[in-house]
Order: sequence, then structure tokens, then C-alpha cells
Amino acid sequence: MKALVIGDVMLDEYWLGDTHRISPEAPVPIIKITDENFKLGGAGNVAANLAYLGIEVTLVGLIGIDKEAEQLKKIIESQKIKFIPIEHGDYQTINKLRIFSGSQQVIRIDKEKVNQGLGKLVVDAVDTLKDGHDLIVLSDYAKGTLSSVQDIINRLRKARSKIIVDPKGNDFKKYKNASVITPNLKEFEQIMGPYENEEIFISNGFILLQQLNLEALLVTRGPEGMSLFFDDQHHHIPAINNDVYDVTGAGDTVIAFFAFGLMNGNSFLESSSLANKAAGVSVRKRGAAVVSLAEAKANQGQQKKIFKETELSELISLLESHKELMKKIVFTNGCFDLLHAGHVSYLNEAKRRGDILCIGVNSDDSVRRLKGDTRPINNLYNRMQVLGGLSAIDYLIEFSEDTPEKLISAIKPQLLVKGADYSIDEVIGREIVEAYGGKVELIDLVEGLSTSEAIKKIKS
Repeated sequence: MKALVIGDVMLDEYWLGDTHRISPEAPVPIIKITDENFKLGGAGNVAANLAYLGIEVTLVGLIGIDKEAEQLKKIIESQKIKFIPIEHGDYQTINKLRIFSGSQQVIRIDKEKVNQGLGKLVVDAVDTLKDGHDLIVLSDYAKGTLSSVQDIINRLRKARSKIIVDPKGNDFKKYKNASVITPNLKEFEQIMGPYENEEIFISNGFILLQQLNLEALLVTRGPEGMSLFFDDQHHHIPAINNDVYDVTGAGDTVIAFFAFGLMNGNSFLESSSLANKAAGVSVRKRGAAVVSLAEAKANQGQQKKIFKETELSELISLLESHKELMKKIVFTNGCFDLLHAGHVSYLNEAKRRGDILCIGVNSDDSVRRLKGDTRPINNLYNRMQVLGGLSAIDYLIEFSEDTPEKLISAIKPQLLVKGADYSIDEVIGREIVEAYGGKVELIDLVEGLSTSEAIKKIKS
């Protein structure tokens, strides 16, 4: 499948570091930079998400003749996106530098020189590209690339591909005859005015749908979710309840996944639902970020806690998102057959040593091999349900082998913990964790409390 993305391409730059003192020159923090990286922003982020989903992408956008343009080209090439740059000396490649201290963004510095008069050059380029694409995305950040967007839409309509627009500004008439537009709530209200109740909002949605001769209208509403309008139908798609870390690029993710859904033959509603899930993953990541199809499909918000062994890839995607937010993953494992106060104390201490606590739980067959034919007392489902009720635990996953080594290798926790009835050298998985720079720690157990002792008491 092929997609054409036209819009304002940006170079997003990130400096990451730590603050330990205040400058003697002024009351500002001194940040010691430990890492620098670049990402595609704006229309580039839309293209990157589509490419990550396996779509063959052609990207068109204005850039300057500067070092930022060269860096941008390198990133686009590395992501296997076909780039048709429209270079001009009277245009500064848009560069947004974000500086972080730990997980906190301290400042953003923008570098740009916008020239709205260069839009005609984009129209000329589009004339040579309008055929051979399954879908077209126009990503408008009002930086000049789409200053002649109505001309572009009129020419692209002849190709009979759906045209999806992420709009900007206070005049949406320029997007008339596109297939779909995806404004956020603030942009929608700039055009249709504020609304006093949901009835007025829905009425305004249908009015805009008709005024612009659209096939569909998708309004993203932040924590309220999304509203989809098409034909005479209105559907509200509730937001998935996730921790929001960074909304940068969430709109790019929405339009990319919405487009991907349509290219795969999904309905407007199905494509919107997929885009909603993808957006929920995007806001958990730092900056403009790509989202995988597996991450989007797996995203059930904070309610997803228990994973089957076959769902390991979904769990890994979630844990990787937490790692991007600089959260420490703590891992431990066990049978947890008869849960007692000693277990609760141990798990609370494990959680205290990090941010996210992930537990590997032995399957029933695994427990039998380790403990004998009379165990487990409680089957895996019941053990998982009881553990799932503990607030200290974030994620649970079963494993059917005798040891959790394969699980540890896949998850790569920063911290592996075990009870102090072991020595550090006896902890299974220690060598794996230490090989990639993680740590292993022991936790003191509550004396006199164990499952085996509880079973003996019951029998006697």
C-alpha cells in the first residue's frame, strides 16, 4: 500500500540530562546533558508512523538550505521514506529543541523562518505525484507548505484517492471537498464557536460536515475522546484512560492510524477506534513518537493488568513505553499459591524500589514440577486474580517453564528482586540482568510466614 503525505516537515531535537545545582550566574538550573537525539515532527511524524506500519510513504515538504535540512534528510532516509523536498533559500527548516532535566521538560527553543508565498511550489510538485497512491494525507501546521491547500485538494481529487487533512487556522473553507478532516476541539471551536452542551456540539459537527462537503469529520477532544461524524451518524469514542506524559505528536499519530485503517478497508468508525487506541499509546511516550500496530491494538488503558504467556509482546510494548518515560521496571517471580501477609510485605517493598512492578507467575504445570503433584492449591486463574487485586502490582504474566530466565531476557527489567532466603549468586536471572547493566537486590522476608508452613498447619 502507498501513501502520499504532504505538509510541514519539522526536525524535533531532544537534549536529555540531569540537574544537581542552580547556576551562580542566574536563578536557573544547570543541566548536564547526557544524551541528544532527533525525531521527525509535523508531517514527518505522520510519515514515520505510516512507514512504521509497513506503508510505502512518499513525503513532500518545504525545507531550507541549512544544516537542519541535512539532518532531516538523514533521518527520513534511515526510516525508508521517499522524500521529495522543496528547498528554498528563503525558508528556514523548522527545528524545535526540547531540553529535559530527568523527565521534566525545562524549555523549548524554536527555530524557523516561515514563507507563506512558497505554497505554489508545492502545488507544482503535486502535479507530478497525484497518481498511484492509495491515500493522501495533508498535515497542515500553517508553516507555508499548504498555503495553497485548496489548489492541492482540487488537483488531488482527480486521482480519486481519499484525502485526509489535519487542519490549522481559523478558515476551514480552504479544505472544502477533502474526504476527512481531523481538527482538535480547540480548532473546531475556532471555526464553529464554543458550545454550551453536547447537543449544540453535535449540531455544529453536522453543519461543518455539510459546509465542507466532507465524507467524514473526526474531532479529537483530548481526555473526552473523539467524535466522529459521517452521513447522518454521530459516534462518540471515549478516551482510553492512560497516564498522559506528553501530547506532542498525538494528532500526527491519530491521522496516521486513521489513514492506515482506511487503507486496510476498515470503516470510518473502525479506523477512528484504532486511532483512539494509538493516541493513548502516543501520549505515554516522550515527544513525537511512532506507535506499532501491536501497541495500539493492545492498548486497553490502565485496566489491562494480567497477561497470558502468548501476550508477552503486548506486555513488552507497554514496559518499553514506561522505560521511555524513565520509569524503573522491577521484576520478581513466584508461585504465590496461598497469598499471605509475608507476600504482601515483600511485594510492597519490591514496588517501593522502583516505579513499575511486574510479576512472573508460574503456570500450574510449572508449580507441579517444582512443588509436587499436590500443588498448586489454587489454579493459575485464581492466583492471578488475587494478585491482581494488590495495588503494588502493575503487571502479571504467566510463564510455563521451570525458571523465568526467558521472561527476564525478554522484559529486561532494570531491577530484579528476590527474597533474602536466597544469596545474590543463587538468584535465577542475575547474570542476564547484570549483563545489560541492571541490578539484583534481595528483600528481607517476614519471619515465620510461608505457604509451606500454612499448608502444614491446615493439614494438622
